[in-house]
Amino acid sequence: MKSTRCFSILLALVMVFTLLPVFSVPALADGDVTIDSTNFPDENFRAYVADNFDASGDGKLSESERNAITEMNVSDMGISSLKGIEFFPALEWLECGSNNLTSPDVSQNTALERLECYSNNLTSLDVSQNTALEWLICGSNSLTSLDVSQNTALKYLYCGSNNLTSLDVSHNTALRDLYCQSNNLTSLDVSHNRALTYLICDSNNLTTAWT
Repeated sequence: MKSTRCFSILLALVMVFTLLPVFSVPALADGDVTIDSTNFPDENFRAYVADNFDASGDGKLSESERNAITEMNVSDMGISSLKGIEFFPALEWLECGSNNLTSPDVSQNTALERLECYSNNLTSLDVSQNTALEWLICGSNSLTSLDVSQNTALKYLYCGSNNLTSLDVSHNTALRDLYCQSNNLTSLDVSHNRALTYLICDSNNLTTAWT
């Protein structure tokens, strides 16, 4: 009797879990992505994607269409959100300057080599996953911090006209150009940056510099 009761309970549980609705998260690198307000909530960005990348005109992006995109220029389009950028895993160059962005998420775009996000309203910028990054142009924003410690391939860093109080470039030994003028830096150590050719750091509060 006890074994029969246990079997009945087990069977009931199996039936319950079988009947439960299945919630799936679409894979970012596989399958079609519908060009709608869910995947691309910003109207201007959504229109840009539809006009430029939906080659078949079916309102969807196939995997081959998405993986073929290596460059994207959405500068000065009144865009407030780049949600949907994660669907382009092969993206190497993203120019999104002069928009209304506050914190673009490029963590899934690990192939990025060049990111231009100047003249926005950025208060934070996470490039820790973009280890292939060689160009970072994020000047004229409201950044108070910028962590480039994971970007060891970085050659050109333009972060002037922000509110940075510190900047650690000790891990960026390939750095050639550094423009960090018009911030609130009090110290700057470039002693590890032997490849450095251009350094612009005026209009700060520098009291100490190591070269």
